[in-house]
Amino acid sequence: MAELYKTSDGKIHDNIGSALAHQDIVNTENANRESQFSSSFVDHRVYHWDVIDHKYSNGDVYTGWLERFNDQGYPSGKGKMVSANGQTYEGEWAYIKSKRGSFPHGKGTYTFPSGEIIEGDYNEGDLVKGKKTYANGNVYEGDFVDWSPHGKGKMTLKNGNVYEGDYVYFKDKNTSQMHGKGKMTWANPKVCKEFEGNYVNGKKNGKGKYLLTDGRIFEGDFDGNGSATGKMTYPNGKTEQGTWDDNNDVLNL
Repeated sequence: MAELYKTSDGKIHDNIGSALAHQDIVNTENANRESQFSSSFVDHRVYHWDVIDHKYSNGDVYTGWLERFNDQGYPSGKGKMVSANGQTYEGEWAYIKSKRGSFPHGKGTYTFPSGEIIEGDYNEGDLVKGKKTYANGNVYEGDFVDWSPHGKGKMTLKNGNVYEGDYVYFKDKNTSQMHGKGKMTWANPKVCKEFEGNYVNGKKNGKGKYLLTDGRIFEGDFDGNGSATGKMTYPNGKTEQGTWDDNNDVLNL
């Protein structure tokens, strides 16, 4: 049964927006919640209502500010939504007329049952830029498209390795890959401390440069399969031409 709201004019309303249009709620029936009410009307169009544990029919619970459109109350401003599936969003909201609903809009934080956390900037419900901490401990900071890394970003892996550079989200594969210019730094390098160059679909492809732990530098053209042809420069200035093999970490002269 829907929650019923009785206002000071004696009328019964079956939704928050209609009740608040009459400004004074005197009691609620069949409502398993508590609420605090304060209003600020502009031409009887906008109100703010401070809600404690307002429960929607789908089980979601919202605490925060509401705004009235067409006699309906919508999250707007600061608020927290705890969804029935366990995920939580706390931050800024806005009513988007073109979408006929309220969406995260501005700064906010999502927390998921899996352990993932996303702190970022949202535009009409879409994540644009922010920081995502994955359940496995990896952390990405940068641009997003479809909630996935896309654009400029930095990925810090749980083991301490860091990639900073370009990402592309491939919608057909529903995955983001290192794609474009980037730099990989190893936290506990055995042979290679750093690679800087071009990536295609997550693989080194095109011009690139390795900085090795012993001071050598390899620069060459990578083929996307872990091999490259180029020049090795030694700390004493000596150079050699050859083929680098990622699988064996050697230069074949």
